[in-house]
Amino acid sequence: MAETLGRVAAEPVRAAGPVPSDAIALRDGIAVAAASLVGASPYAPVVLAEPPPPIRSGEALPPATDAVIPAAAATMSGPFIEIGQAAYPGEQVALAGSDLAREALILGRGMTVTPEIRLALAMAGIAEIAVLNGRFAIVPSGDPATRGWLAARLGALGLIEVQRAEADLTLCLGEGDVPATGPAASSAIRGLALRPGEASGTAVRADGRAVILLPGRFDGAVAAFYALVLPVVAGLTGRAINARTLPLTAKISSAIGCIDVALLRVVGGGYEPLSVGQVTLQALLEAEAVALIPPESEGAGAGTPLAAIPIDTPLIPGPGA
Repeated sequence: MAETLGRVAAEPVRAAGPVPSDAIALRDGIAVAAASLVGASPYAPVVLAEPPPPIRSGEALPPATDAVIPAAAATMSGPFIEIGQAAYPGEQVALAGSDLAREALILGRGMTVTPEIRLALAMAGIAEIAVLNGRFAIVPSGDPATRGWLAARLGALGLIEVQRAEADLTLCLGEGDVPATGPAASSAIRGLALRPGEASGTAVRADGRAVILLPGRFDGAVAAFYALVLPVVAGLTGRAINARTLPLTAKISSAIGCIDVALLRVVGGGYEPLSVGQVTLQALLEAEAVALIPPESEGAGAGTPLAAIPIDTPLIPGPGA
């Protein structure tokens, strides 16, 4: 199960039964029947012939018990046990199904396996799940730091890096010629109206798998990632691009005929523009969302609703997940 962390579920996963399957103790102590301790107090203890069974946190309650109280509440009085503390049914007890009901959805198709989801799977006794095996390869000739960022972003989206011939998506980083990618790639279409990232492009392998050309410098690679790579990743993993619409806090200007990449942060319930048509390291460090301003737009005024891609959650489960 450890290798599924960060991967994308290929199908829904539900709890086969209630979790926990039986009532369990939430603390160390003794297991008692609450009805047998009605009215018990230090001044009027209930006398029992048999000592209540000890229990540890997480253990199933013995039959005919429904509460857990501290072991110190029971004292010996000759051959008998005195308990000077009342209890209510369910005290310090997790009932069957209180964590997950039978058939509760743990993981939906297109969802990413998080540490919390992995915990729930383990608690539900699920040892194996089906994941989508989106695979990528990077043909580097650009900046190694940019390559590292790109690989980390794709890994965070649940893809695994493989050799070029095995990749569903090949990324050519740098502005040189498109290298051989197993089956020969079609002629590359390079030079897009994308700011930054004018040197970006696309190609298709003979087997139909995608090749995306990214500028070697980080600013163009970031722009091409959100404009070109992310839609392909969404398709490979059965997800959709996430979009959150908020009003602009300030006017933005965009060049007609170009897709301008805008970096934004959330301030006071709106998007504050950090950069439009360019990507600086400072803006990238502060950004919380990325918007692609369409080529027909000259920009937008303050207060205009703008749909942007959250950087932390750029993809969500697709329709029918």
